[in-house]
Amino acid sequence: RDEKAVALEKLSENEQILKSINENLSEGIFRLNSRGQILFANHAFFRLFGLDAADRLNQVALPALFVDKERWSDLKSRVEINSVLKNEENQMVRQNGDRIWVLISMVKVTQSSGADFFDGSVVDITRQKEIERNLRINEHVLRFLTVNLEKEFDAPAFVTRRAELQAAAKKRDEEREARREER
Repeated sequence: RDEKAVALEKLSENEQILKSINENLSEGIFRLNSRGQILFANHAFFRLFGLDAADRLNQVALPALFVDKERWSDLKSRVEINSVLKNEENQMVRQNGDRIWVLISMVKVTQSSGADFFDGSVVDITRQKEIERNLRINEHVLRFLTVNLEKEFDAPAFVTRRAELQAAAKKRDEEREARREER
């Protein structure tokens, strides 16, 4: 086979790989220009922010999706200085106004022409943030109940029983983790 045919075959393979990445990744990926305008984004990015085909690239800039509009300037400055930003938690807003939490990572890419771009990814962590919030609330309720129960009952006996329960819970958690690691 001649070099042109090999090159065309390789190009076709690369196009298929990029198409698969664009359509099948669950993480949103994007490329921005230095002003934050979206030059490319995959399907997962658009789904995450509730954007449809009409809202695509020419109508949406990443900075507009931040709840705190100053946050984009801070992140951009950090990427420009360090060339990379990893797993930064940010609150952003979907097209319908719902707020979501994401982890955002970006790298600065400078082309031979001198133009700067930002390639990055966003991962929805809204569910994890809700779980963390509920855990904090439950911890406060538990502390409140513990303090009040200690006042009501024989404090030394209650403290001893609480320590036993905490040790049993810790052992149960360690056993679950060990079983998970075995899988």
